[in-house]
Amino acid sequence: MNVLIERTDAKVTAEKLNRPLKEIEKVLKEGLKVLKEHRKQNRAFPHRDEKIVTSWNGMMIGSLSIASKAFGRAEYLKFAHGVVEFIKNEIIHRDNEGKLGLWRSFFEGKSSEIEGFAEDYANIISGLIELHQVNFDSEYLNLAEELQNTLDNLYRDKAGGGYYDALNATDGLFRIKDDHDGVEPSANSLTALNCLKLNTLTGKKVYKERFKQILRLFTKRLDMEPQGMTTLISAIIMDSAKPTLLTLSRNGNFRVVLDSISGHFMPHLLIKMENESDGKFIGHLCKGHVCSKPVADAKILLKQVGI
Repeated sequence: MNVLIERTDAKVTAEKLNRPLKEIEKVLKEGLKVLKEHRKQNRAFPHRDEKIVTSWNGMMIGSLSIASKAFGRAEYLKFAHGVVEFIKNEIIHRDNEGKLGLWRSFFEGKSSEIEGFAEDYANIISGLIELHQVNFDSEYLNLAEELQNTLDNLYRDKAGGGYYDALNATDGLFRIKDDHDGVEPSANSLTALNCLKLNTLTGKKVYKERFKQILRLFTKRLDMEPQGMTTLISAIIMDSAKPTLLTLSRNGNFRVVLDSISGHFMPHLLIKMENESDGKFIGHLCKGHVCSKPVADAKILLKQVGI
């Protein structure tokens, strides 16, 4: 009763009023302009939350990286690199001892200077791993490892296993370890998945131990409510399937292999690049503790991958 709307098509209105269609359209257009100007000057606009949250940007880095590979869209990868540069310049900080950390958010040209939560670290680490799987720049993998080290130092429960959400008790009584994968994955579930990938890419056993500690802590809850821990289930599936590591030589014809793989959904396949001096082989495959011999034929290598 109090909101002006067009109840009929302009053509119907023109016929009813016996007026030219263009005249009706002109009147409506001018009237809408008057109404919008009045609204702009007299109505309060809804509040828009413009803070930049670290964890959400970590998700975007990973999503853009995966999308760039799946759809062959270079602009997605460029965007992901831009987000990482912003994180490096505005969100990452170092303490007096040189240890790396993350701020929780950024707003109106400055960081919050509130230490990031465990979810911020977990999501940025996840995003960096996914970006590394597209450009294979060791800088991103090294940064992911350094942030994982900070996450371990600040949030890991060394006695009971798992990761606390925050540095301090949120209610004054105890620190919480979130285990629910809802709209966003919990820091514990995502860290379990991150550690499996880091273990595969670096060969460092400490990451596999971190995964096992998280799994032991949440096994009982997982048995009771598996639907609420889907990211942790994804990590368990990856561990059961044994992640496959494809090592490619930068000196070989690796681009043929990468182009062929990009069109397939292979969540348990991880790739790393190495410099091979003789340039004779393209790469080799490892699954668990079993590795194939290096091969120089892309077709043979792709067959081993399963394509």
